[in-house]
Amino acid sequence: DAIRFPEDPMTRLDQTIKQLHDEYRQEGHKDAQLEVAAKLLAKGLTVSEVAELTGLSIDEVRALAH
Repeated sequence: DAIRFPEDPMTRLDQTIKQLHDEYRQEGHKDAQLEVAAKLLAKGLTVSEVAELTGLSIDEVRALAH
């Protein structure tokens, strides 16, 4: 049987902060992708071209096009 120590609250706090940071960074990246996609659509690129260039799904780009 291994000796179990209580979890350090700072370790748990550090993990939570890292998780929140990662989530916010991903949201910011998604916002940038959507902004670029909207600009590409405005320039006349097709939905499939915009999806390929931005990494967004066809459905995400279609939603921007409407």
